[in-house]
Amino acid sequence: MSREITPVIRRDSLPTSGADHVPARRRLRLVIDLRLIEFANALGLTMSLTMLRRGTALAVLVGTLVVPAAAAAGAVLAGNSLDTVKLERYVLGPVLLLMVYTGVASLLAETLGRFRHSVSGHPNRSFFRALDIPATTIYLVYALPRTAGPGLLWLLVGAGVGAGFSLSDAYDGSSNAPAMIWTALLCVPVALGLATSAAGLYAASHRGSTQPRLWKAAALTIPAGLTLGAAVTWLILPLLQSTAASQGSGPLSLPALTFPALILLATCASAMIPLWGRLRRISFPAEAHPAQSHKFPRFGPAGMRWARILSDQRLSGWRYLVQVRITAALLGGIAALGAALLSGAPTLSTTSLLEPGLFEDLVLPTIAFSAVLFGVTLADLTINDIGPHAYGRHLRTAVESGAEVRTAVTAQLLAVVAPVAALSALLAGGTSLLLGFAVFSPFVLGVGAVAAALIAETLFPPPRAADGTAAESIFTGLATLVLAALPAAIPLSFPAADPWFMPLGVAALLGGATVCLRKHITSLS
Repeated sequence: MSREITPVIRRDSLPTSGADHVPARRRLRLVIDLRLIEFANALGLTMSLTMLRRGTALAVLVGTLVVPAAAAAGAVLAGNSLDTVKLERYVLGPVLLLMVYTGVASLLAETLGRFRHSVSGHPNRSFFRALDIPATTIYLVYALPRTAGPGLLWLLVGAGVGAGFSLSDAYDGSSNAPAMIWTALLCVPVALGLATSAAGLYAASHRGSTQPRLWKAAALTIPAGLTLGAAVTWLILPLLQSTAASQGSGPLSLPALTFPALILLATCASAMIPLWGRLRRISFPAEAHPAQSHKFPRFGPAGMRWARILSDQRLSGWRYLVQVRITAALLGGIAALGAALLSGAPTLSTTSLLEPGLFEDLVLPTIAFSAVLFGVTLADLTINDIGPHAYGRHLRTAVESGAEVRTAVTAQLLAVVAPVAALSALLAGGTSLLLGFAVFSPFVLGVGAVAAALIAETLFPPPRAADGTAAESIFTGLATLVLAALPAAIPLSFPAADPWFMPLGVAALLGGATVCLRKHITSLS
């Protein structure tokens, strides 16, 4: 007599979901591999994934060893050839200033620029959600190297400089300057890197409104700017001047940087814990954006009406939200400068903090190339939304249906250039208040940066991302920077050059951009 055997299925042998079945370290390794492939694609490299891993690890290891060694060698050489006053003025001061400048620039790029939505608005977020890859993993791979990278680099430089000063003959054992130098060189980059990482974590865990309103943002930034400008003029500036006079040093002294850096470090470290918990909870929510209806403009030239239609396509995108934030920040900065000037603060051209000749040699070139970088950043936002690769096919279809080529080219050029021109005009106004006289170069160079980006994208087409926008491309970015900087570099490098070279160079770039847009519309790529 045979017995019936009943199979027993153990609970732990049942198939589990993707999140339980795939270990977290494998998901992390998958995302790292995807990031390495994107990086190799941006550089145009053709190599195996194993070679990419080994090459990246080798580059990080070599950089970790070479950077502090080179900084220490330079600091020892400077410490043995300069006295203490010149060493702090010409070596330590510029190093700390570059640390602060890099940290603040990274922080602004993370809070106002395109990187704000690198996690929450990632083009592959649907793919990550389908594989149960949490947003925290995407933050670790895509955002954290970018936010903490400059701080880690300057930390290595600071460690090398501090070690070089300690080994040099500039300081004796009785001075407490090396201890303060060590504290400043290590605390400033760590604090700024941690602040940028906290800002990136906040942006990743707060997607923000999908329908931004400029007047709401300006209503917050303009009063804040007015208050800040008056407070800096009446309270902080006299305190810095008295401190500098009592210590015999400039406003950028070691205590003036060390103690705020320690406070910033503690604040950001405590803020990152709840932000990390929030990002783990929300991850990539499956959210649907409501459809928007736009009215067709009935009046005006055809090119202007088409440009308005193209501009309306950006209203629900995250890049337009970034543009609104930048506009509000500029309005707040202009309000702060205006309040400071009305409160009696000196302009940059009349202040006594700058040495003779430093204004022409340092301030003006810095303003020019900052305007170029500002224009390139804004051009990336508008071109990715409504540029030739995003809407070139639509305009080509309109031309094939009977529309004029001139109308299509004019519409796209106006739609891409107008937002950058408006913000560059605000930047020119703020720069004029800062300097104390009218300056038009930020506006001219901002418009030229858009034209340069259009030309560079035609000459070196970047790879396409999953959502159809342009992915990272080193060659496209370098070509954009070179073309955008030419109208400013030649007059600054050759003072005898005609002052009209800058606007003429920008006009030539606009002509080249028009030809490139016409090529995209009339020819199949």
